[in-house]
This record gives sequence, C-alpha cells and structure tokens, in this order.
Amino acid sequence: KQKTAYEIGVRLVGSEMCIRDRISVGMRWDVDFGDLMDYLLRDGNTRAILMYMENTRNRRKFVSAARAAARVKPVIVLKPRDFRAGALEDAVYDAVFQRAGILRVNNIEQLFGAAETLATAKPVYSNRLTILSNSYSLALLTSDTLLRHDGRLAPISEATRARLAKDCRPGYQIENPVDLGDMAGPDQYAKALDLLLQESETDGVLVIHAPASVDRSLESAKAVVARAKSRRLLMSCWVGDSSVQAARDLFQAAHIPTYQAPGEAVEAFMRLAHHRRTQQLLM
Repeated sequence: KQKTAYEIGVRLVGSEMCIRDRISVGMRWDVDFGDLMDYLLRDGNTRAILMYMENTRNRRKFVSAARAAARVKPVIVLKPRDFRAGALEDAVYDAVFQRAGILRVNNIEQLFGAAETLATAKPVYSNRLTILSNSYSLALLTSDTLLRHDGRLAPISEATRARLAKDCRPGYQIENPVDLGDMAGPDQYAKALDLLLQESETDGVLVIHAPASVDRSLESAKAVVARAKSRRLLMSCWVGDSSVQAARDLFQAAHIPTYQAPGEAVEAFMRLAHHRRTQQLLM
C-alpha cells in the first residue's frame, strides 16, 4: 500500500525535513520545470528538490537548470516510463538525468525515501557495504539483495577479523556479513562497530537487529547511536513493529538513517552510491 502524502510528510518532519511547498506546473504555458528549479536553487529554505514529471518541452533549459541545481542540493525525479514513446526516449531521459546529476527513482516511496536518506546520511564514495547483524539468516538475505543491486560486500582486514572473533564471537570465523549471534547485546554491537567503522575499504555499515529471546533492542540501539558521529556512513534496521519504535526514534533523533526492512536499507545505500556517481559525472 502506498503511503499517503500526509503520512510521508509526517515521516519527513520527524527527521527534521519537511515538505515546504508543493508546486504544480499545470500546462506549463509560461512557467516550467526549468524556471522552478532556477527559483528553488536560490531558495535557502529548500534542502532538496523532488519532482514528478512526465515530459518537458524546453529540454535545453531543463538540462541547464538541473545541472545548476544538482550542484547545490539533491534533485530527485520520479518519471514513469511512457511506453507509447518507445524505449529510446526513456533511455534519452535516463542519460540526461545522469548527465545533469539528477537521481531517478521508480515510485513515490523511493522518491521520499531518497530525499530522507540524502538529507540525513553521510556521503559514500563507492558501493562497498559492511553488514553487521545478530541474525545470520537476515544478514545473508541482505547481502544477497546487495549483490543483486550491483553492490559489493566490503572486505574486512585480517587484523579486524581477528579482533572481532576474539572480542565479539570467540571461536567463530568472521566474514562480511558479520554475524554476532542471536544473543548479542550492546557490548558486542559497540565493540564490533568501533572496529568496522575504522575499516578503510568500506563506504558504510548497515546494522541489523532481529527480535531475540532476550529483548535488548533499545540498549543495542543506544550503542549504535553513541557512534553516530563517525565519519563513515552508519545505517540501521531494527526489525519489528511497535516493540522497536523507541529504538527507531533514537536513530532519527541522532540523524542515523533507519529502515523497517533490510532490503529498503540496501536500496537506500545503492541510491547514495548512484547519486555519488552522477555527481562525479556532473562535475
């Protein structure tokens, strides 16, 4: 079920990002997308530009305005594929968006999710992710999703793997994804993050917590939040409903991107990586 505009707005306000204006261009006889992006580029209260578009008439002006705006703030576009126009036209739009530094998404939830992630997450430089979890099954499913989205599992140095095996999971062979075991608590998460966030080959760490026989989800979340100032991207996924809402509130208050399902977190990470590539191409 798609979230309503109201629900999405509340979600963004909760992460200190709100929908300030909703602008409809109508028939675009006098004001079009290019004009609006020129205006929003200079608006100090606008932190990101989210667009739904089906086509644009003045393509030269649109590209010029988009390139200028994307240098300053995230520009995210939702454009449905028009199968009547054929695959070639959609490929042209894809190329234009990439050349202009625009991030393209496929549905309305990705539109607002990308805006929230880009507004709260630290930048990434490649597509190498470290997965840390108390559930081997969830970690394995997450790594599979990452690989299917053309991401990579970040390598972990031999020294770090030895320390993790000694301090967090004695007698267990450590690889990425890192499985702490279902009895892991705040101490194990804290020690593991202190090591993994220092790894030079990773672009970010996704921390996953699944319900266990002993409920220490909130205490484990506090251990993650204590490391929010790391220069590395830190993401969280606490699986559950009302039982983990307090933990998610902590993450949002600390500006740590948090997701309800590991697949959502992987997609958000890959959007960050894609946005980085489009920004490099733009520059």
